[in-house]
Amino acid sequence: MGWVHDTDYAPACEHEGYPAAVLDDGTETSVHTEPIRIRVSGWRAACECGWRGTQFWPRSAFRGWTSSIAPDEVAGFATGHGAYGEWFEHLHAVLPGLAVHDAAQELADARETLDQAVATARASGASWTLIGNAAGITRQAAHERWGVAYPAPPRTTGTTTRSAR
Repeated sequence: MGWVHDTDYAPACEHEGYPAAVLDDGTETSVHTEPIRIRVSGWRAACECGWRGTQFWPRSAFRGWTSSIAPDEVAGFATGHGAYGEWFEHLHAVLPGLAVHDAAQELADARETLDQAVATARASGASWTLIGNAAGITRQAAHERWGVAYPAPPRTTGTTTRSAR
């Protein structure tokens, strides 16, 4: 199992990265059987699209590592470095729209968070002046943006009034 970019950007689905085991003859394998294990000379970043990373991590640099599966320092998923980091750079280089997609998604998420914060503030009685100041905009701009969706909560003064007829 390799790495995929957690997104709904369809072109990214064609790219699954992984640390490829490089054998003593220079070929790569994803098979990790005993006969293969002893032939692994190191690892490099790879992608299902055919791309291969330039950095090679020799097995000899990891004394005592006997597995054909790359050590965590090589895989780099937890740190964002190593083979994962190199694959991630490849992914963004071949998919320039991915960064735009991800930024747009982050913006949509931030707007939703902001709208929820405004709703909570209005429900607790916050004024448009307070909300505008907190959002870095004027009271009027805050009211125009959120006033219809988040009107003032009903006032409760504790006194009863009579309506005039």
